[in-house]
Amino acid sequence: MKGTLKKKLAIIDPVLKDIQTKKHERIQEFLNIETQITTICAEIAGNDKVISPTDVQVNEQDLTAKRLAELKSHLQELKSYLQELKSETNLLLQRVNSYISAIYELTIFMSLDFKKIIANINPSLANHLNGQSKSICNEILANLKSEVNSLKQLKQ
Repeated sequence: MKGTLKKKLAIIDPVLKDIQTKKHERIQEFLNIETQITTICAEIAGNDKVISPTDVQVNEQDLTAKRLAELKSHLQELKSYLQELKSETNLLLQRVNSYISAIYELTIFMSLDFKKIIANINPSLANHLNGQSKSICNEILANLKSEVNSLKQLKQ
């Protein structure tokens, strides 16, 4: 490459700027995926904190296409897992709501204190009646089912 240093720099400078732009774009792509991964992990863990890109660190030493593909694959796995958890949660909520509705109908029919019965099963269910989230576990489901059966027997 012959010529002055300024000519050489004029040739190299646009290439260097293009490489820097591509690196910045790659970092942004990594940041986007890592932020999504962190957000999903927090949601799975039950953390309601909003994750922003400033909360995430990108390892700028490994911006390879292979690493990007690994992160994208991991993100897809997490999305699938989160969807499964949400589906399972919705099914559990439907069961809880079904039991609560049955208890409500039975307590109305027998003139019993619905809120007191629900609070005795689990205080978090009483909070649910006020619009707050509720705890769902097998023990609560079993207690709800047992209460429905007890009230049905009492009704007869």
